[in-house]
Amino acid sequence: MLRRNTTLLQRSTLPRCSMIVLLCSMTPLAARADDPPEPDDEMGVVGAEVPDESFAATPVEREGLLAAATSKWIKAREIGEKLVRESPGRFSGHYLLGAALHYGEGDLARAEFELQLATRLYEAQYPRPAGGTRGGPWRWHQTALQELSWTLSEMDRSEEVLAVIDRYNDEYTPKLNDDRIWPLMKLHRYQEARAAATMAIASGIHEQALHARANLCSIAYVENDRKKAYDLCVAALDDYKLSRLMGGQIEYENASEAAIALLRFDEGERLLVEATERVSHDSASNPFVELARLYLTEGRVPEALAALRQAQELRIARPAYLDQHGQARLDKTVASLLLLVGEHARALTLAARGAARPDRLGTISTYPDEEESGAEVLRATALAEQAAREEEDAVTSPFVKSVALHLAAMQHRVEAWRARRAAAVLFGRAELLTATLDAYAAGASDLPSWLMPEVVRAVGSGVAVAALGGVSEYPQQPGMASYLDTFRAEAAFANHDFPAANEAAARAFKSLPDAERLLRARVAAITAESLRQDGHAHEAAGSYAVVFARDPDVLRRLDVPLPVAIEDDGSEIARAAHTLVGRSPRFVDDASSGLRVTLHCSNDQAQACLHGAQGEQVACAEVAIHDGVKPLDVARTLIAELHRVAFACKSDLSQADLSTLDGSPTAARNERQVKSLLDDLGPEKDRR
Repeated sequence: MLRRNTTLLQRSTLPRCSMIVLLCSMTPLAARADDPPEPDDEMGVVGAEVPDESFAATPVEREGLLAAATSKWIKAREIGEKLVRESPGRFSGHYLLGAALHYGEGDLARAEFELQLATRLYEAQYPRPAGGTRGGPWRWHQTALQELSWTLSEMDRSEEVLAVIDRYNDEYTPKLNDDRIWPLMKLHRYQEARAAATMAIASGIHEQALHARANLCSIAYVENDRKKAYDLCVAALDDYKLSRLMGGQIEYENASEAAIALLRFDEGERLLVEATERVSHDSASNPFVELARLYLTEGRVPEALAALRQAQELRIARPAYLDQHGQARLDKTVASLLLLVGEHARALTLAARGAARPDRLGTISTYPDEEESGAEVLRATALAEQAAREEEDAVTSPFVKSVALHLAAMQHRVEAWRARRAAAVLFGRAELLTATLDAYAAGASDLPSWLMPEVVRAVGSGVAVAALGGVSEYPQQPGMASYLDTFRAEAAFANHDFPAANEAAARAFKSLPDAERLLRARVAAITAESLRQDGHAHEAAGSYAVVFARDPDVLRRLDVPLPVAIEDDGSEIARAAHTLVGRSPRFVDDASSGLRVTLHCSNDQAQACLHGAQGEQVACAEVAIHDGVKPLDVARTLIAELHRVAFACKSDLSQADLSTLDGSPTAARNERQVKSLLDDLGPEKDRR
């Protein structure tokens, strides 16, 4: 149940020299299985002598390798195309094209084609004798195989990754045992993955041991052994604690997620902050996104906004091809924040974009149905909230516009229903639904914890209750029962069984971790509405106070009205506003709750305020009264403003604060790309 850990299980991005850089520097990459180790004094730089039988490169090929090593991908591609035109059977040109298409353009399908072709051409030109080794410049072949395995891994084609690594290990040493762990785990072959990790650790190669230790915690996590995963993830940090110069970003993210899975939110935050201080621009992960998601869980909107700004800055600073590995997750996280602060139209745009352009999943443990189901539920939520806003705006609009808004709301509600149906189909896999209902379990739908109850709306209350029976069979961590009660309350509420909903919600609210501020607000809203439906609205004052303080927008999410007594001062504007409040879907005229909406006018200002059961002022809307403006128009503006301020998360965020969150400010990246292009073309005097 609740938030799916998508960065835990991400492969380590330890600083390791790329094969391209090593080829460019003419450094021996690895020995073949039958070759003795090469002495250190053969390590060199561009131009160093390397035996022809292991590596041979023409001046043009060296130029292409240098371009690739310095990320001048346009130039690398041009040289690769030139080599292919001049000699279609030359594997070096296809290798350079494959690397340029991968890292320069993010076109993995074409990159795979070129790399496959490069390896086939080499193998055809230098066949391997039975029981022997290939001749020729075999380092090209060795490097192409490894690059091909990385490309296939990003495409989440684990079976093919293993096949390529097996080809590599059959001909070259050291064997890539660490690279076998991840695809084996993705294929649920956990015993084999652990065996590969053991071999990597036993190899004596430091880098392989680091990868293996990081991936052992990942294996334990996907097997839902949370305590073991936590212990292994924390143990993997030992290699990094003494220095921030040697990586560790992913390992700290992993440890954070493992801690949160045990409901250790403070420790999870500390570890995530450390991960942000170890950021690598070459990593497919963005720890600022995970930090923002945690802050949103805790209702810390300003901190979440700051983290998302840094997430966008990191996205822009990274190579563009890495957007395929996190842009959708970033979009969905920003959409979640925008929902909280009442920016529903913009939230819908980003939620739809996240659903339409999903991330590549090769470097994270998430499977497609986990990603897609979460995206559809979020999109359905954004659609429903946009419809609610349109219905509110229809009340405060002239007739023609009101009709148009009602029609738009109907369309959005139909689209929300379709999105929920699409999610329900994905939840047809029982393991996915069960994991989603099990707090912070591996294999759950990719949603933040405070939106997880929306899954009940997608699958239906009966299906959810049946699935909850399966969750209860699993060993539960301390505190996990409160999440099950949350879902029980949601299911009973959806089924209009208000006494049962109130009972389950009371248990959940009592036991949910304090860090789950937004989820606790949803539970409080269910309690309040259940009491109202049972005729006990006067008992719900405390629950409404929690909702007002943490997430008033949850009332829109649940599509329930707020019971209030409506009071006006008798002025024409106030009376018109009184009528509009009575028509609003956000309010119901019910004095028993103790809540009030007061409407007052002075000579130059109209005011509408929402008051709590203790008389406290919850929210106030004020509009100026100008000469010549009709009283009804003033009233409409006033109540529209009341809708805006009363049902949005309380924050001091301005439109300027939110303006950079949608990922549009890419000027920095564009400037860098233009500079790279000019560098590729050479100095101006050489271009004349």
